[in-house]
Amino acid sequence: MDDAYLAATVPLLRGAGVTLRAHSSRDVPAIVAMCTDERMRRFVPLPSPYAEPQAIAFLDSVAAGWRDDSILAWAIDVDGQFAGSVNLKLVAPGTREIGFSLHPAYRGQGLMTQAVRTVLDYAYDGLGLGTVLWRAAVGNWASRRVAWANGFTVDGTWPASHPVGEGDVAGTWLGHRHATDPGEPRLPWYEPAVLEGDGIRLRPWRESDAPVQTDDAETVRFMGQPMPGPGSFDDFLTSQRERMAGGDAIFWCIADVDDRPLGGIRLLNLARRDRLGGARVAYWLHPSARGRGVLGKALELLIPHAFGDLGLQRLEAGADQDNAASLRVLRRVGFRQIGTEKDALTYGGTRVSSAVQFELSASDDRAAQRVSPRVAPVLETARLRLRPWRIDDAPRPGQERDEISERFMPANAQPGPALPWDQWFARRRRFTDSGEIVCWCIADAGTDEPLGDILLFGFDENVKGNAELGYWLHTNARGHGYVDEAVEEVVRWAFAEGGFTRLHAGTDSDNIASQNVLRRAGFVQWGNDRQNWTRMDGTASDGTFFELLASDDRQAQRAVPPPTLRTERVLLRPTSARDAQRAREAADDAQTRFWFNRTGPLPDVQEYRERMASRSLIDRARWGIWWAICAPGEDLLQGAIGIQNIENDEAEIGYWMHPDARGKGLMSAALGEITRWAFAEGGFRHLAVQIAEGNEASIRVARAAGYQPVGAWHRRELLGDGSTVDLLAFDRAADS
Repeated sequence: MDDAYLAATVPLLRGAGVTLRAHSSRDVPAIVAMCTDERMRRFVPLPSPYAEPQAIAFLDSVAAGWRDDSILAWAIDVDGQFAGSVNLKLVAPGTREIGFSLHPAYRGQGLMTQAVRTVLDYAYDGLGLGTVLWRAAVGNWASRRVAWANGFTVDGTWPASHPVGEGDVAGTWLGHRHATDPGEPRLPWYEPAVLEGDGIRLRPWRESDAPVQTDDAETVRFMGQPMPGPGSFDDFLTSQRERMAGGDAIFWCIADVDDRPLGGIRLLNLARRDRLGGARVAYWLHPSARGRGVLGKALELLIPHAFGDLGLQRLEAGADQDNAASLRVLRRVGFRQIGTEKDALTYGGTRVSSAVQFELSASDDRAAQRVSPRVAPVLETARLRLRPWRIDDAPRPGQERDEISERFMPANAQPGPALPWDQWFARRRRFTDSGEIVCWCIADAGTDEPLGDILLFGFDENVKGNAELGYWLHTNARGHGYVDEAVEEVVRWAFAEGGFTRLHAGTDSDNIASQNVLRRAGFVQWGNDRQNWTRMDGTASDGTFFELLASDDRQAQRAVPPPTLRTERVLLRPTSARDAQRAREAADDAQTRFWFNRTGPLPDVQEYRERMASRSLIDRARWGIWWAICAPGEDLLQGAIGIQNIENDEAEIGYWMHPDARGKGLMSAALGEITRWAFAEGGFRHLAVQIAEGNEASIRVARAAGYQPVGAWHRRELLGDGSTVDLLAFDRAADS
């Protein structure tokens, strides 16, 4: 040992509370104690055994390093005692690597941070170095903390490159600091604060938290990577500690009141320079912890800590669009959905899904932004059970979409080729979870088989209590009154329990069946628009719109069918879509074409179905009150008669007959009975009939029912042959 050479050669360095001097033979016992410490030997490759000869050899290498300028080493002195060593190893001209070790008796005092800072000052100012490098075995947090405190940047990790312990190998952290770099930490070294409340704790992860649970199907489906398990937990801890040391993330263990781990929650991307003041929230739970509200409680603890103690301004989060649980918890705690990235997620290189993105700002009104799923309650009627949709409710054979669905339903309202069942179901669930709809499956009360769909949607945050009603039935469920029954129950629930004050609905103007459902339920038509209704096939049509207020007199507003009237000579019943073919045949008859001036081609049977169906209910403002004329004891349409052009208690009678029913007295009997009902029960005081001059059969019918001529309009009626005749007027008063 050459104490004299070292004492004469090594410059004495003094820093804040630290002295760096030449090594000396008197340091041997302390060096031996330092190099036999278990923690030291865990991360530094040292001779074994290590005793006085090895310490003397170390001092000889120190002297050799100063002689050839390869390694410049200093002893850390505390009150004349050896406390550790710092060295600068030559790597290249202008670049050296710093190394350091500390006696166990002096740890935890910040001594090494000051010693390294002092040596670095000398390296840059005294030696003129441009760069100092640093490296340490992965897991040597004490060394990394010293490097961080002195402004080193960690550049990365070399795997399996650092000898540690007794023949083991670890990765190597690599870092640097240039002479022009600040000597202070560039980013925080995060340590998770302990947050407690509502039966859970957010705390740092520990080595003892290694799980024994294995991944379940939900984890595999949505995490894209396995949860930390018994074989990967050490790497999991190291990775998260590296990110916290790099100022990029903070990791918490979510624990229960007994301190048992339930899952994890973290803030990520804290070091993004383009997003300073922001972070991304991510989380996961062990399978046994799900369904207990744990994540919601964890976020309720984390959010105020992030905005308060950490000073963040914005949080973002995201989830697979099919991860209903994750989407629900974000909405419940006040995150605001800002968009969906289509096909942005790939799992295992095969499954692709879309990502729903959320944000939350410190300035947001979280209470106003909280959204809970609008889960539909189960509603029971005499024949139906209205319940939430289930994944096994896929359409059965015979329930495929038909021409009526394609014509009248908006795109994606029903599952079909463009939107298969599983996608339709997932879409409905997303809308339910985001609070955009309340949706029921219309199911058979006895078998629970799905029959159709009914929902409330279009909630307007600026018009509280307002919603739109929609519905459809599978093809094999139509014609049984199921929609009427379902609408009746949903309207009752909406006004009595759902907190709604106004319901509205829109239909294709040709969709008479749907309009009649609404009218029977008490909805009132409030408007029409032209070419503003897009059908599922992409064509445009007119729209007809209805509304119903909770304060309305529904019973008074309900559209009802005209009463069925029976005499010995005639049966008068409500018209029906099943009368379409007979009605078209009557319209195509030569006499009918002549007297009603029908010269062009007739509409198809479908239009007649809609026409006859629309007149099955009383609508005094539009078409009035119409009946199908049948022979007694029969149901076949023989003609039709109606009270129309109603104004106050006055109206006009109109009628026509199928050609094979003429001459049987049915029309005379029908007009007589309608007249009787109008004056005795309908509340009318005056009725009129207008007949073209020359239509003797119709004139006889009017006279037989007591109608008297009161005048004529000269040449007013145009006939089918192009000629014009007088239009004769007949009337009756209630007291005549």
